Amino acid sequence: VPDDPSPYAVLSDALDALDRAGLLAVPRAHAEAPAWVAVHGAAILLGEGMLPRDDRELIIEATIDMVGDGLLRPQPRA
Repeated sequence: VPDDPSPYAVLSDALDALDRAGLLAVPRAHAEAPAWVAVHGAAILLGEGMLPRDDRELIIEATIDMVGDGLLRPQPRA
């Protein structure tokens, strides 16, 4: 549905934008699958109760931070 893109399409579009801006620390071709695996894996494991529900927010934040740290070129501090 064009008005409601899939989460994978949102990820792909975001990576394209980061690549155009020169912010990816890895080649664009190497970015999508690992990012998707990490985020999707966390979602599945949390959804199926295979990770502690009490740690849900911590797991989500840590996964997003880890993916971001791995994908983004370090930015100079102002």
